Amino acid sequence: MTFTLPQENQWGLLLSHGFSTRFAGTWVEGDDPEYIARLLGADPNCRLDADLNMAMRWYQPYSTEEVIWIGDHAPGWTHFINISGLSGPVRNTGISGGRAFQVEWDEDVEGVHDLYCFIDGVFAAELGAFSPEIVDPVFAPYAEGLAWKHGSDEQIANAFLTVVGRITGRFIDQEWINATRSLYRIS
Repeated sequence: MTFTLPQENQWGLLLSHGFSTRFAGTWVEGDDPEYIARLLGADPNCRLDADLNMAMRWYQPYSTEEVIWIGDHAPGWTHFINISGLSGPVRNTGISGGRAFQVEWDEDVEGVHDLYCFIDGVFAAELGAFSPEIVDPVFAPYAEGLAWKHGSDEQIANAFLTVVGRITGRFIDQEWINATRSLYRIS
């Protein structure tokens, strides 16, 4: 299997839009962002349509109030970012055997976390930022040709975001950044 690389540095693109302190992004197999938002506990009465620049007005990475920006990512995939608060309850997003992948980093605690895969909301696999010699079969074909082992946070995050882009069929790009998605408060 031969995979492409994204045209833009995934980590750099997210950093340039304000995610230098913390980022928690989750890609969920499923085409219904509103349904997935409800599974996460979103309040439908507080929905606001916003692009990422507008959503970042609520960026408070360590807040007790959780706010997500959620919408279509690619055919068959929904994506959400925790704009405020800690990473969402991914265990609630498994839909009939569906997968969810989570990429997370925080500047103040541990840098880039492992790349996690959940199936039906249950932890299924990880690609190790801390134990890079272990490449789970779930990720192995998608990690081909990527250098993250013993790399910097930027190299690890960029590799993990590239793996998710290869799995979902879409990388983060300027069109993705500019898309209008829904902003929700999670109860």
